Amino acid sequence: MLMIVLPLNLKLDGVLTSTIGMVMAGYSLGMILGSKYGYKIIARVGHNRSYAAVAATISISAILHMFIVDVWLTFILRLLVGTSMAMIYLTLESWLNATSENDSRGIIYGFYQLSFGVGALLAPFMATLFETADLRNYALV
Repeated sequence: MLMIVLPLNLKLDGVLTSTIGMVMAGYSLGMILGSKYGYKIIARVGHNRSYAAVAATISISAILHMFIVDVWLTFILRLLVGTSMAMIYLTLESWLNATSENDSRGIIYGFYQLSFGVGALLAPFMATLFETADLRNYALV
């Protein structure tokens, strides 16, 4: 949902479309960094702490978007969210793989993918619950 609300609000703030594209690309760059280096943090501190840290980082970053209008700070937050999302995927999937039995692993992973897909499906509809510039959108994220 943040990928929908944030560019719309940046456009309402008068930011150029090309700048919005570069700011939003911070997420993809963060995904690359998180995928490349995230496993080191998981190996060092464990699944529980990794999950708690990156989930908190994502939540805090989403809330901070309400208060930040600078495009460079927004880019840094997008980078941070992208890195954290890659790490949360690594953490969840390796956690599910490590804790599930061989005969139930496919079912568990299927429910995980189903919940991810339902969340992605509902995000555009949830973005229409409030006006575009309403700060409650970021709280909902």
